[in-house]
Amino acid sequence: MLDGSGCSETCSEIPKMTTVTPTVITHTSQSTICQLLHDLGFRARVTTSSIIESASNGMVWKVELMPVPSATAVRFSADLAVGADPIDSVNDFNCGRSLVVAACKPGFDPDLAWVIEISMLRVLEGGVSMAHMVSWIESWVAGLEAAVANFFDLY
Repeated sequence: MLDGSGCSETCSEIPKMTTVTPTVITHTSQSTICQLLHDLGFRARVTTSSIIESASNGMVWKVELMPVPSATAVRFSADLAVGADPIDSVNDFNCGRSLVVAACKPGFDPDLAWVIEISMLRVLEGGVSMAHMVSWIESWVAGLEAAVANFFDLY
């Protein structure tokens, strides 16, 4: 039998669903980032108090925590050494991108005139979930692979 609300008399007997709110993270540590990398199948080698080194598809990259030991920002980066001026390719790559960006700078090796730095900065201020941080790593790896493919002809 329906009451005035359109609900049967047994509606009140159905248990109410509870929602689980994910833990809000406002800062992170080297150990947390290392564990996330390991969980996703990446190596994680601590090189300094603020830098973790990893790699994917043969490309070495870094995760920098700022400030340490309780970081509120994480910066992913990798360098590609190239022999030609990459400014036009870098500008084309950056058009329309908001996650992974590229910048070029003169190289230190006399055989390689330029370095393309590929990077992504993410901040935890305001709070994120652990799943969100996992998506940062996945987005970084995908963006890095796209950048390497884009700049392949230059290096």
